[in-house]
This record gives sequence, C-alpha cells and structure tokens, in this order.
Amino acid sequence: MKQKLLRLFCVVFTAILLISAQGCAGAPHSSPGETNAPTQTIENPLPTQEAFEPFKLYQPFGNYAGMYILDKLSDPNYAYINSCLNNGRLLLLRMNMQTDVISALLMDVEKNHILAQCELEGRADENVSWKTGAAGENGFYIMSAFPYNLYIYDSQLNQTAKADYSRHADNDIYVEPSGERYWYCDQLNGQIVSVPIDGSEPLYYPMNAEWEEDSYVFVSSSFEHYLLLSSYAANPTLYLYDLQNKSYVQSGVIPSEISIYKDCLAYQQDGTLTYTHLSQPGLTHSFALQCGDSELTGEYELNLNMNSEWFATAQYQEENVLLRLYDMQSGLPAARVVFDALKSSVNINALHFAEHYALLSILEGDNSHIIIWDCFSDVNNESDVSQAVSSLGRPDCERLNKQLKAQLAQKGINVYYGQEGAGDFPDYTAAVIDQPELIYRGLTQLMSTIQKFPDGFFNDLLSDEVRGIDIYLCGAFTPINPQWGIDTASAFAVVYNSRQIIAMNLDYIYSFEQTLAHEFMHTIERRIQQMVWDNQIESGFILWDAFLPEGYYYANSYRAPDGTEYDSSNRPEYTPYDADSYNDISNVYFVDGYSTTFASEDMARIFENLFAQSELPYFFESPHLMVKAEYLCAVIRECLPSVKAAKEVIWEKSVQIKPTSWFEERYEITAMG
Repeated sequence: MKQKLLRLFCVVFTAILLISAQGCAGAPHSSPGETNAPTQTIENPLPTQEAFEPFKLYQPFGNYAGMYILDKLSDPNYAYINSCLNNGRLLLLRMNMQTDVISALLMDVEKNHILAQCELEGRADENVSWKTGAAGENGFYIMSAFPYNLYIYDSQLNQTAKADYSRHADNDIYVEPSGERYWYCDQLNGQIVSVPIDGSEPLYYPMNAEWEEDSYVFVSSSFEHYLLLSSYAANPTLYLYDLQNKSYVQSGVIPSEISIYKDCLAYQQDGTLTYTHLSQPGLTHSFALQCGDSELTGEYELNLNMNSEWFATAQYQEENVLLRLYDMQSGLPAARVVFDALKSSVNINALHFAEHYALLSILEGDNSHIIIWDCFSDVNNESDVSQAVSSLGRPDCERLNKQLKAQLAQKGINVYYGQEGAGDFPDYTAAVIDQPELIYRGLTQLMSTIQKFPDGFFNDLLSDEVRGIDIYLCGAFTPINPQWGIDTASAFAVVYNSRQIIAMNLDYIYSFEQTLAHEFMHTIERRIQQMVWDNQIESGFILWDAFLPEGYYYANSYRAPDGTEYDSSNRPEYTPYDADSYNDISNVYFVDGYSTTFASEDMARIFENLFAQSELPYFFESPHLMVKAEYLCAVIRECLPSVKAAKEVIWEKSVQIKPTSWFEERYEITAMG
C-alpha cells in the first residue's frame, strides 16, 4: 500500500506526567482493581439548576478574568495524573504525594459537587501508566499497567465491567468510545483484533499491508466504521481502515505533532495550523497561528485540544504563558488568557471542551488545580485587533494592511479590500469585509502564496488583452444569474476591462492558499490559450481530452437540469466518491464531482492540490489522474518562460517532470462524428 495522505505521531502515555486531553464520559463505583477500599458515594446531590450558571458556584482564579477554581479539588497532598470530562462530569485520577496511592474522583462540574471517589489498585511508578477516557454516553474507562486491567464505570463511578489485557500488554490498546470493546494490532499474525469487554469472542480483520522494517503499528482512533492506524517507523504514517470493506482507503505522512478529533486531523507547520477531514479527502484548511513561524520568531504554540469548532493552544514565554482559543472556521483568536509566569510557574497539562466552557488541569508552582474557563461568552463579539496580532507585536492591523498592499503592488499585484474590494463584478456581486484583522490574515496569506511562484511568473500572465492583475478581498458572493452561477463560491477569476480579476471570499479564509492557487490556474489556462490564438505556441492543452474515460464528456455547466449545483453527490462517476473507486483506485479520473463540470475546473482542482498539499491525497495514486497532473505541469513549463527557467516550481514537487513530447508520442485526440 502506497497511498499517501497523512501521518501521525504516536502519543505515549507515561506514568505520572500524563494527563489526557480527550473528551470523556461517566464512571462507576468500585475502583479498578479493588483494594478493600470501598467507593465513597456522596449522598443527597444538589438539586438540578434550571439555568446553566456554573460560574457562580466557584471563586475566581487569581486575577484572571473568566477563570474560576474548582477549590474542592485543590489539595497540596495530591498531584493529578489524568482526567476526562463528559456531559459535565469530571473523572480525575490523582496520586497522593506522601503514599503514592492512586485514586479516582468523580465530580459534577456544573453543580460543584463531588459524586464519588475511591482508591485504585497499584501505585505510582515511572514505568506504570494510567489512562482514562470515554466509555459510552455517560461512562468512563480506566486503564492501568501492573496489573494490566481495563475497568468500565458508569456515571456514578460504579464499576460495570473489567477486562484483563495482560496477553496484549506489548500492544497499544485502544478503547473505543462506546466502552464495549478494545482494539489492538497483531502484526505477527497480520490482524487487527477487536476484543469485547464482556468476554465474548474477538473479531479479526486482515491488516493486508506490508509495513516498513521495524515498524510498530497500533490503533489510534476511530469514527463511524473506520479505524485510524498509526505506524511508527522511519516515516511515521497514518492509515484509514474501512471495517466494512476490510481495506485501506487512505494513508500517508504529515508533520509530527498532530491532534485528532473524530475524522479531523490538525497539525502545525511553519507557523500555521492545517487541518483536514478524512471524510473530505483532498480538502485542507489552514490559518496562521499568533506565534508566527517558529524559525523566525523563536516562539511555538503547543496543541492542547480541539473539537469541531475550537482549537486551543499554549505558548510558553519567559514572563508569560499564553492560553489561546481559535475559531476553526475563521482562524481568528476567540479568547485568550495570559498567565503571569514570573509570579509562579504555570504548566497547562490538559484542556477539555464542554458546551459552555472549557476545563483546564494546570500545575501552578507545586500545586495542581482544575480551572473552569468561561471562554465562550464573548466569542460572537468583534475580535480585538490587538488580540489578533498581539504576540507578534503588531497592534495596528490597518497600518500593516497598507504596508502589505504597497508590497504586493511592487510585485505587480493590485489588492483591494474594504469598500473598494466589493461591489458588482461581471458574474457576481460581492459583500464588503471591513474587519481589519481578517483582511490582515487575507493579505498575509496572499503575500505568502505570491512568494511561492517563480520570479517573473506574473509578468508571464500579462499580454495586450490582460495588462494587470487585480485581487479583491471581499465577503460572500451572490450570482447575478442564479441559473448559472454558484451559490457557495469561495472565489472566481475573470478578465474585465483588460484586467485579470481574482475575487476571494474571506469567509473561506481557512483554505485561502488552495483556493487562490485554483484561481491562478484559470489565469494560466487563459494565458496559454491566448498564446495559441496569437500563434505564439502551437498546441497548449490540446491533448487534455485524451486523458478522459472513453466516451466521457464534461457537463459544461455548474448546475444539473433540476437546478442543483454539480458536486460529488450527483456526479460521482470516476471520482474518489464512486463506489467502483473504493476497490480500484485506477477508476479515479477526477478529484471530485466539481472537476467534471468543465475542463478548466478539472485543471484547477488538480493544480490546487499540486500547489497546496505537502503530500498529494491518496487518489492521485490513480494513473489516470496522475498523468493529467504530469501533463498539466509539462504544458505550463513549456509555455511560461518563468517556469521554464526554474529548476523546479512548487506545483511540480509531487510529479515526475516530463516534456510535452512524451505525451504527444503516446496520446492523440480522436475527432468525434
């Protein structure tokens, strides 16, 4: 298996220092490995509150706005080992610093009420790991080593099941969120094994893969009917395994530090956070982190946790520790807390998300605390400009925007934003974006993308017909002709009044680079076609249709006869979403259904992936899709002087460079009719 998409660094849970950053669920009475120390169940729980007002139940934590301490859990005699939050209930594993005894404590966070606690079998040791996580809607699991036991608890800390996994102690055990079974990889026998907690017979799935020498493979996560397998080897790799078809559907390598939430994978690289959904192969989103590129700033943000909406990081500085919450859709900082590290050292060990708040496990000096963070109260307010750029020392976005606009003009790119960046275009009307920090993000990503093209590239796009390039940063588009335009367009390119116009909808800032690359492919194709018409070159993309399935035609429309937009749901044939493509990757000719609308969209979809993806999505393993990518690169290299003069350009990094003559010798266009 050579398909490539994503890589995962294994997370090793070690002894006392590990605190889980995953969400969790409820827990049962008697402790894992009972030690004749009965579970204490607290009687007469507090009455249910009519409104969600947990912050009123706690004292503020220092002078930090929006932070409150769970003082019932603050005890200098205990250090926290691991924790899990689910449906407002916190399961905390902690160690008595004097006796090394491990205990579990269950608390209803939203009522400030301890529900139950109990001692666990085993003691703290650097070679003994403790782990807790979700087990069903309201339950928890606890895993211990020496003895190798897995315990399941209900929402009142009552033990409901126990499993001895000592036979699989050499394998990393993954407990699925339901708490009904655990998984491990038996590499020796080439099997993925599912072991029911209730003791019934295991299920076996073939691994069907050849692993790198000395690789170590384990199950790292799951969603729907898929497993995520991680391989430790020279190139740590992530594999997506379909349990229904008993086969792999994606795999590949990504940078080392990664966070996982269901089917979403997020990782940092060069000062940006990039994330992708495995259910949407080939589409990545990215936004700039406030620390900037660590190689330039010397600063770095550590991943704490994520869910479908939010991403939390911690940045450690000499005088401060910065806790940030990012909006995954806009990429903007939604909340921030600055801890004074000079007053007392602060380490953020874990962060859990709830619907209305986040919960932190921190070590302040020598004392462990659980803190409830009111981080969502003001997220709908307009972002503070100083927050948007504070850690880089850039408080004046409007001033910086003007500087970036001037720098881009020097490169031959005119940029318009605010009131001058919106209005009526030939095919769409664009809304105004007037948020300085969002415009700043658009300009910085625009500059970053522009710099990746070779010297002289933008001059190559100019001609008597196109005398300049104008880029508009605006809001949502409304098609002038609803029967033809796209309702959800993220960008468009058009030649108007002898200017190449590219309009970018900043509502899609998370995929800015990939989208801009897509639009520049449209400008490249138009320029090459104009060169053919002007007899400057002979053929251009003349062979393109030779790479289509036999008898296949583009839709030549963005909309189906019933008025719906074409996408992978209504034009899946020959795409990764075609059922025939699941078992035969060579059935893939197009990136998605949108690629089948026009030849120009087919080219642009391929180009955006070549340009913006560090590793091509798995479906480029199809020889039919890859040959189109290679031909695309060959024609661009032959036709544009700036590309021809460069040894290699960014969009060629994942393809084999071939001359156009190679394709002319092997392919031809057959006249129809």
